[in-house]
Amino acid sequence: MEMMNSGDNTDCKVKKKEKVNKRRGISMNGLILKIDAAWKENKAGYGFACFSEGTVIIKGKGVGLDGSSLQAEGQAMWFGLDNVKRKGLKEISIFSDNEMLIKILTKEIEPAWKIARLIDRILCIAMEVNVIAWNHCKREINEEAHQLAAEAWSRLKEEEEEEEEVIEEISECGIMALKAIIPNMICHLTLLLCILAPPSTHHQWSLVTEKGHMPLIKGICCSRTKTFYVAQP
Repeated sequence: MEMMNSGDNTDCKVKKKEKVNKRRGISMNGLILKIDAAWKENKAGYGFACFSEGTVIIKGKGVGLDGSSLQAEGQAMWFGLDNVKRKGLKEISIFSDNEMLIKILTKEIEPAWKIARLIDRILCIAMEVNVIAWNHCKREINEEAHQLAAEAWSRLKEEEEEEEEVIEEISECGIMALKAIIPNMICHLTLLLCILAPPSTHHQWSLVTEKGHMPLIKGICCSRTKTFYVAQP
């Protein structure tokens, strides 16, 4: 399952959008492309299924990061059309349960500027595969594409949670390593202080913690002989 991005580097520009058929219906050769997207928390799953005489001949799913559900539906539309184009399929009827997207593609309403370039790319590739009809349908009719999109979104969410768990494990390992290193560092520092201290001086150092003072090391240091005598418990 790949992260999809329709990209901004396309050379295709729709100069004559009126050539894209506005009517609704089904193509004469029976090719139907169902498109859907699942979107939440800016994460999106895309799904498509292409049918010929009621039989699925190609299907797929992908994931992406989109700022809105409409943008996710548009990316899913581009994703599905791009895949049928790669298979050399033409004269296709599109079915989507997102009524706003269908109205935008049939030029019944103008797209918001945030998705205008995406709409242009969809219409461009639609002319290449000769989309002859755009259809708005109910969710139950679009169930195959919806299921693929939902699976893709769920997988993306699981991968994100797995990455968070790995980061937490790395953080815990780092904390444990510090806990092991810090006492040794403190002990070495304590010994250094003892060596620099006046001769025959009694010393005791404590580490201040949330639970109070924790004795670290106790003993007598002779700076003349550079020897630290640890007091026996």
